[in-house]
Amino acid sequence: MKKQPTRLENTLRMRAWRDRKGGLKPPIPPRDPSVLEHWLEKWRQSMAERGTAHATLVTQTDHARHFVRWCHAKGYRDPSWISAGLVQAWLTDLESVITIWGTPLTRSSLDGRIGCVRRFFGYLCEYRAIPWNPLASHCGRSRLSRPLPVVLDEQTTLDLIEAPDTSDPVGVRDRAMLEVLYSTGMRRCELATLRVRDLRLDCRTVLVAQGKGGKSRMVPLGPQARLWLKRYLNDVRDLLAGKDPNCEVLFLTGYGEGFSLGSIGHVVRRYLDAIGMPCHGGCHLLRHACATHMLDHGADLRVIQELLGHSRLDTTAIYTHVSNERLCKIHAECHPRGHAVGPCDPEDDHATAPVPVAIRRDAKAPVLDKGKRAV
Repeated sequence: MKKQPTRLENTLRMRAWRDRKGGLKPPIPPRDPSVLEHWLEKWRQSMAERGTAHATLVTQTDHARHFVRWCHAKGYRDPSWISAGLVQAWLTDLESVITIWGTPLTRSSLDGRIGCVRRFFGYLCEYRAIPWNPLASHCGRSRLSRPLPVVLDEQTTLDLIEAPDTSDPVGVRDRAMLEVLYSTGMRRCELATLRVRDLRLDCRTVLVAQGKGGKSRMVPLGPQARLWLKRYLNDVRDLLAGKDPNCEVLFLTGYGEGFSLGSIGHVVRRYLDAIGMPCHGGCHLLRHACATHMLDHGADLRVIQELLGHSRLDTTAIYTHVSNERLCKIHAECHPRGHAVGPCDPEDDHATAPVPVAIRRDAKAPVLDKGKRAV
């Protein structure tokens, strides 16, 4: 039987094929911009001059560009054509957009896109390109109405982290990435920009130098994360570095380059599919799991806030609503009627059944037990 190539061999073969083809494709030449596109570029430059974070700059410009392209498809290429009726038609079409999952945009996604266009309109009003802002009265979703995050239970998280085939060098890299994500709770954009010099393995920490909002923080690395990082650095990274051994990015693709945000998400998604988890999401599932499991084991909320890099404590406080196991345990220990001292309701499952720690989608969602995964 012919031996199947390893993932590393496939990766190196694809790298050689790309080099033979002359490298990456040249960029598409720019076309003549419309008046709306001209204003969009000026808005992007003004945000860059104010020091807006790169990720925020890209997101806001892309969402506003979606509106500009919609206007072009309708034949409107000048800001003077923007009216309440035109914006209402765009809002109606926006609600019919279908994601790659086959579902419509969530309320938060809609509010995010509308908010970007509202800020673009504000810029046009400031420079008198339009007389008024048609979205000025649009109110976004309240922070208090955010749905609870999806959280993997501890055993499922362990299965996910152990899913990569560590007999293959690419599997070692993936295992190190998963361990770092779960140990530190960092965002995927922070993992993508992590550099080798940011590691402090002797001090058991790592510097997140390019965090959200341009803020940096030092976060601890657990023993398993340090173990797999050392193995990746010693045995794998030089194999992936290729033609640029001086590349400073910590985690490299098979092409010897840093990961894009989407490609990191695909890595995590691949292993979620491999263990049969039906939930949406990728890297952020490990971030939620890190915070919730630490809260379950008694960590202080402000410690978790510092670990995750949240600027507001109420952002971290959402995990207190997810950590039902710890809540029920404290209730049983501290409430005067927490222990059964007399006859119990035979229909009360909570009198005998333990509280499951499993995937939680929201407060009303049924618990999906690990033994009943969808495939």
